[in-house]
Amino acid sequence: MTDSAVAATLFGPEDLRVVEHPLGPLTPGMVRVRFGAGGICGSDLHYFRHARTGDFVVTSPLVLGHEVAGEIVEISADAPGLA
Repeated sequence: MTDSAVAATLFGPEDLRVVEHPLGPLTPGMVRVRFGAGGICGSDLHYFRHARTGDFVVTSPLVLGHEVAGEIVEISADAPGLA
């Protein structure tokens, strides 16, 4: 198991960088997913262009993308189930 992952991380308007992030231990009820494929949605484009969407303003680095598919590679002992 790797102890880090890379992610598209927004630092400000049109300031998107691929950054290595450390992976901590799983918290209760969680699973770890190996990223397989992903996409972006309209809110990601607003974040990229303006570092905001609606009332939410990016004030610290933000990992973009949440439309993902992958393989479950680790399950915490107390995970309630998989869907």
